Amino acid sequence: MERRTYYELLGVKRTASRIEIKRAYRKLARKYHPEINPGDRVAEVRYRRITEAYEVLSDPSEREQYDRSGAKPTTENAEAAAGYGFEGFDFSMSGRSDADIFAEIFGREEASSQSKGAMPGEDVQHRLSISFEESLKGLTASFK
Repeated sequence: MERRTYYELLGVKRTASRIEIKRAYRKLARKYHPEINPGDRVAEVRYRRITEAYEVLSDPSEREQYDRSGAKPTTENAEAAAGYGFEGFDFSMSGRSDADIFAEIFGREEASSQSKGAMPGEDVQHRLSISFEESLKGLTASFK
């Protein structure tokens, strides 16, 4: 399977400005965001890839290095090359607890994702993506 370049993923030319890259990313991020497409693994993987592309192309030094080498300018390249066909699956433990792992193994869905709601005494969790600026300024969000 041929891997697409970051420029192709975002649908921009190699000569695109930072503003054009940002616009393309925002448009695609809205389309493929996991909250817009709950349970859609393809959209989730696509969202992660366009986010990775944006992170590299929006940073001038990383973009320059990417343009020279054609690879993500980090040490993750060795791990990605050894993917063995498991691209798009997140096997990392970041942001996960032991309870999440056991729930996946034994087929129990998260309480917050069940339509009947959380069981009494359980924590209710919800993922929320915020921008760097929002994290600095503070953000108030409410959930129903």
